[in-house]
Amino acid sequence: MSLLKSLFSSGTGSIFKTNREANELLQKGRSEAEGYLGQARNDIASGYGKAQSIYDTAAPGLRSDLLAGFNGADNAINSGYGAATSAIAAGRDDANARIDPFVQSGRGAQGLYDQALGVNGAGAATDFYQNYAANDPFRAFRDDQASRELERRYNAQGSFQGGAGGGGSGRFATAAARGSLERGTQDLQTYMDRLERAGARGGQYAGQQGANSMSAGSSIAGLQAQQGTALANNATNQGSALSQLGMNLADRSAGLATGRGTALASNSSQLADLAYGNTQQIASNNINAENAAVQARARPGQNLIGLGGLAIGGLTGGMGGAAKGIGSLFNPGVAGALNTGNFGNIGQSSVGAGGLPTLGSLWR
Repeated sequence: MSLLKSLFSSGTGSIFKTNREANELLQKGRSEAEGYLGQARNDIASGYGKAQSIYDTAAPGLRSDLLAGFNGADNAINSGYGAATSAIAAGRDDANARIDPFVQSGRGAQGLYDQALGVNGAGAATDFYQNYAANDPFRAFRDDQASRELERRYNAQGSFQGGAGGGGSGRFATAAARGSLERGTQDLQTYMDRLERAGARGGQYAGQQGANSMSAGSSIAGLQAQQGTALANNATNQGSALSQLGMNLADRSAGLATGRGTALASNSSQLADLAYGNTQQIASNNINAENAAVQARARPGQNLIGLGGLAIGGLTGGMGGAAKGIGSLFNPGVAGALNTGNFGNIGQSSVGAGGLPTLGSLWR
């Protein structure tokens, strides 16, 4: 290996060694950065997965709490309206129980009155007239009082015991019979009037019971309608709340998925940028190293040619024909170049005529 070639090899080798070391550092930095980005990618996936898991775990509890709240509202509605309904029913029953004896009395009187009128048949009417005196506790008392009054009147006339003009068996008996018949007719009519009035009064109380029941029923129906509306509204609100909860959870899950996708895409982009930038930097280093090597190879030759030109110029200018003597030291091509000033042929032969090295040999 020639001297110049050794110098060139030493310079370019240092350039390529430095370039290789720089590229190795770039590769090492890239590997470390890729490791960090890979860990970041795992952390992104893990973090979003944990967040989604939290939502998935919380969703049943949220739904359960929501349902418990609406069920509690239903229970409160049912309890409140149930208590109100019970209170109305209890008031109605109490009021009707208080007037029920009058209703029952009127019903009994009305039944006897109907028998007397033959409503229940001739047999029932006959039984009534045969037994009505027993049903009137005052009839015997009034008959006894009327008989005593008749006896006192006939005693005062002296005709009670009978005799030639007495009425004990005649006038008194007739008067007693007539009076009994008149009282019987009057008593029957009075009794019938009393039955009619008692029946009518019982009917009035029965009407009051009906009004009480109607009023209570209307109030209870109103409460039940309100209860149904309240329960329906609660059910509607429950459905809306559950729907909103589902939408919120879905939105959050979608947001997590979008965020995860964006973060992973950014991570992938960073990895791609890292690889691209690393490749560009290594390529740039290689190009710069090649350019530096080319310049390093060209610089010593340019310097040598310059020095040779200065020497030759000095010899040819100061010594006249000495150039020919110098040219004879090299091969014919060099000698011709020295004689003519054309250096293009330098380097075509490695040894001159006198056995000395040529410029061409110095380049190899």
